[in-house]
Parts: sequence; C-alpha cells; structure tokens
Amino acid sequence: MKKWIRLFTLVGISTQMTYAAELSESCQQSLKTQAIQAETARVTSKKQFLAGELQATSTEQKGVIDIHLTDDTDGRSVSYKAILSESSRASCEIELQRDIKSACRYSAYEGEDNLERIPGFVLDQNKVITGDNDATKTEAAQISKMLELSHEDGMTLKQLIETTGDQEILRYDITTPENKKLVYYKYYAGDTAVGTFYRGASVKSAGENNDGDICIKE
Repeated sequence: MKKWIRLFTLVGISTQMTYAAELSESCQQSLKTQAIQAETARVTSKKQFLAGELQATSTEQKGVIDIHLTDDTDGRSVSYKAILSESSRASCEIELQRDIKSACRYSAYEGEDNLERIPGFVLDQNKVITGDNDATKTEAAQISKMLELSHEDGMTLKQLIETTGDQEILRYDITTPENKKLVYYKYYAGDTAVGTFYRGASVKSAGENNDGDICIKE
C-alpha cells in the first residue's frame, strides 16, 4: 500500500514533465500481457475464476501508463499502472502496480437490474424501508452510513430517509456467482439513483451504485 501511495505522490510531480516519445506498440502489447498474466495469477491464487476473457486497453496521461483490464461477462475490471521515465520508455522495463481502489469484482451499467445478466447472479428486491418500524438495527446502521448522516444529530431513521428523493429505501438480497451474500440499499437523490452494497452486518461499503454505474468490490 505504501508503494501505491508513493506512486500517486509522484504523479503530481511528474505533471510538470513533458515526454515527446510514445511507448512503442510492442511495448504496450508487452505491458498488456504482463497485466493479464498478473491478474490471472491473482484470480487463481484466490480460488476465483474468470467468467470470460480479460481484454486490455492502454492509455497514458501525465506520464502514467494505465493498462485497464475488463471481463465483459461478469464486469470484472481493474487497472495496472506505472510512472514512466525516459529510460523506461526506451527500454520498456516497466513494473506495473495493481490499482486496488479502482478494482471491481463485478460491475454493471444502467442500474442493478443489469447485474442479473451475469450468469449465476441473483438479485431479490424484498423490502421497502420508510421509517423506524421498517428496519432492523443492522439495516438502520447501514442506511445511516450510506446516507452519511447520524442518529447522534438527533434524527430518527424516518427523518434520515425523508432526506432522499422518494423518502424510501429499497433493500435487496444478492447472491453472487461465487455464492457470496450481499445486501444492497438504493435510493434516489433527485433523479439520480444511488446505492451501497454491504456484507453481513458490516457498515463498510462493499460496492457502490453511482447514477447507474455499479462497482462491487472483492
């Protein structure tokens, strides 16, 4: 983690530098292969599986190379990045680092319903929560965390929910293709769909829905 923080600290410094030469096609292809091999090995070590085939794209911005991997079958996506120097450009001796924060185990566009296009993914909308009597203690804690509001401010759960567009929270039970269980809460901020995924009774986010763009973490 320290190495990754240092990477982004260096990015800010490198913005003042201008590189004339682009990476060669052969170097970019080599980096794509390196990233695919690294992610495949990681999947195997975690006893996961690739639902489809990893596809790689290469982009460069402000002296940082980004090899982005996606599996369109289940939405797995992650970036491998590195800072480029004049010497590394010339030699193509570049060590990529996995961007943990950007990684999605599952992802979908245009809302949670598209998660069910993933083979083995089950989504069950089973509850509408509008106030204190509708939620368990765990649900109340998770909803409060999602809304970034607190009962410590003297607000009841009902008052918290009334800050949303429709004044209600939709709750879903989710089973992933790996048979892992998640709970998902969704609400509207105006016309924008917003949601958070949780594991068990945890109040730590396991994924987000940002206006229909969904990313579920490992």
